[in-house]
Order: sequence, then structure tokens, then C-alpha cells
Amino acid sequence: MRVTFSCPEPMISDAREFWKATAGDPMTTITFAASLWQDLVGNVYALGSFEVAADWEETTRSTLRRPPWDREVASGVYLVNLAAAERARKSMVLWLPHWDTPAPLPRPDTLTVIGGMDSRLALALLGLTKVLPGAS
Repeated sequence: MRVTFSCPEPMISDAREFWKATAGDPMTTITFAASLWQDLVGNVYALGSFEVAADWEETTRSTLRRPPWDREVASGVYLVNLAAAERARKSMVLWLPHWDTPAPLPRPDTLTVIGGMDSRLALALLGLTKVLPGAS
């Protein structure tokens, strides 16, 4: 399944940790590019669109567990910051096209995820517009 993330700029670090904790592959890291998208009131977001495993949605429904590949790199420090990943998970709003509710719009305190469709269609549902370079 394809998922498209809308990530408020202040949440990028937590969202990266969430992705590492749920992607299932230590070499797969989410890279949210510079925040180049905005909503109607000017809140700024980064976007990412990725293929996920069939059980990804179920994985995100409960407290995250440390991935089997994660390891301690220093005393008490692991490759995945599970506390940050959990903050992102708790803020996440996931929407799938077969649900009988409208797609959620991005909010500055929410990791909004549209699943099960092409990223261009998801972007249209999110209602974000590209920030032009040099625009203020």
C-alpha cells in the first residue's frame, strides 16, 4: 500500500523516527525534504510518499515496539528514538479511501497520512500548495 505523509515542519524529526520504527528495514529512512508545501493559512509542511507493508496500518494502531534490527549504539541510545516515534504515532491521523468519512486536512499538530492511493491524488485531497522559492 502507498501512504502519503503530510508532516508539519516542527514534527519532521519525530516523523523520521516513526518511519524508522515502522518501515521494517534499517536501511529505509524517510527523508522529508525541505518544507515546501503550505495550507490555506500558511502553515508549512513536508511531504513524503512511500510503499508500506500490508500490516503497516495494524502496526501503527498500538504502542510501537523496537524493531528487531534496532541496536544500542551507546549506553541507552538506540538507532531508533522510540519516544519520538511514539509522539508521531500518537499525533497521526490515517485515512483510507474506503472509509465513509472525508479525508482529513493537514493540521500543524498532526501527522496526516493518506493511504491506498497514488500520491498525486493524495496531495489533491490534502489541499496543500507548493511554496514558491523566495515567496514570503
